[in-house]
Amino acid sequence: ASAMGGGTVYLEGSAGRNFRCAGQLSFDGKHGVILSGNPAQGGRESPQLVYTGRNSPFISIKSAYAITFEGLKISYSDRSFSGNLIETGHGPQKSDSGYLLFDRCIFIGSGGAKNANTLLSLPLAIFVTIRNCLLQGSNVAISGRPGAYTNCVQITDCTFAHQRTVPVRNGGESWLISGCAFEPLESGRAGAYRQEVGTTAYGLVIIGCWMGDVSAGGGCWIDLSAAPSLGLNIIGNRIAPAGTGNDTAVKIGQGNHGVNISGNRMEGPTCIDFTSPYTFGASISGNDLQGSVPIAHIENAVQRFVAGQYTTQNHISGITNMGTGTFAGDGGVRGSIQLLAQPPGSPTKPQNGDMWTNAQGLFIHLNGVTRKVQLA
Repeated sequence: ASAMGGGTVYLEGSAGRNFRCAGQLSFDGKHGVILSGNPAQGGRESPQLVYTGRNSPFISIKSAYAITFEGLKISYSDRSFSGNLIETGHGPQKSDSGYLLFDRCIFIGSGGAKNANTLLSLPLAIFVTIRNCLLQGSNVAISGRPGAYTNCVQITDCTFAHQRTVPVRNGGESWLISGCAFEPLESGRAGAYRQEVGTTAYGLVIIGCWMGDVSAGGGCWIDLSAAPSLGLNIIGNRIAPAGTGNDTAVKIGQGNHGVNISGNRMEGPTCIDFTSPYTFGASISGNDLQGSVPIAHIENAVQRFVAGQYTTQNHISGITNMGTGTFAGDGGVRGSIQLLAQPPGSPTKPQNGDMWTNAQGLFIHLNGVTRKVQLA
C-alpha cells in the first residue's frame, strides 16, 4: 500500500478470528497506510491482531507519516513480553513520525499477559491522535519519553484500566487529554497522569475527564510533583474519592508555571497539594473541593489569584486565594475583602498598590513609599 503511494489494508473480522504474528511488523519509512479492521456481522467482533513474540516493539512506526489504525484489537499474549506494543521514533531517515491516528482500537494483554512496558510509546512523534480507544493491561498505556520530544498529542474519549504504574505519562508540548475515563490502577489505587523526573510538559490540558472507583489508598490522580508543566490547565474534571490515607487528587510541585485549576469536582482526603515551593501564576477558581484538606500548602504557590470563597468544614466551593487575601463575606454576601496576615512576613520588594497586614497593622505601598494605614 505504501509503495502504491498509500492505501488501506483490511483485516476482515469474524467471531473468534485472530491474526497471529510471531514476528514484528514494521511501518518504518511508510506513508499513507491505513490498517483497518472490518467487524463481524452485527459489529460485535473486531478482528484481533495478536502478537505472540517477545521482541520489542511489536509494531514499529519510525520516520513514518499518515499512518492509521482503525477498528482493531491489538494484543500481546506472551506473559513474559515486557517491551512496547507500538513504538514511534526516528528510523534511518532521521525524521519524526507524524500524523498518526489510532481510532476505535483496543490495546490489551490477552490470556493473562499484562507485563508490557508501554502500549503506545511515542518518542520523536508529532501530531498524534488517539481517540475512542480502550487501553488495558500494561505498566503504562501511553508515554512520551525522557530526553525526547513528543508534540501535539490528542488523547480523546478513551478508557484506561488496570495499568500497574500510570495510564499516561511524560507529555511533551501541547498535549490534550479530553473526555477520558480513568479506572484505578491494577493495585486499586488512584493514577491517571504523571510527569516524571527529567521531563517537562509545555501546554498540558486535562479537561472533562472522569477518574474514580478507587479501592486502595496511597495514590494520586494527576501528579506533577516530580517534574513541571509550563502552562497547565485542569478543567471540568470529575475526580472521585482518591481512597484513604495520604491520597491526593492533584499534586503540583516546584517549577510549575501558569497553573489553572477551574470548574472541577474533586474529593480527597487531599484535593490539591502544592508539594514544594515556587509554583508561579496559579489560579484556582470555581471548583467544588471536598476533602479533609481541600488545599494543602497554598503558601508554596507564588503570584496566585483567586476570588469568591465559600467555606464549610471539609468543603470548599470556588476557592481562590490572592496570596495577600481572600474575598469572603457573611451570610452568602460577596464583595467584602478579608486581608490575612501572611506567614512569610511583609514583602521585601513591595510594588505600588500592594496592601498587606502583619502584627504591626495594615500597610499600603503607594508612589514608591510604604505607609501604615491609620484607622479612625
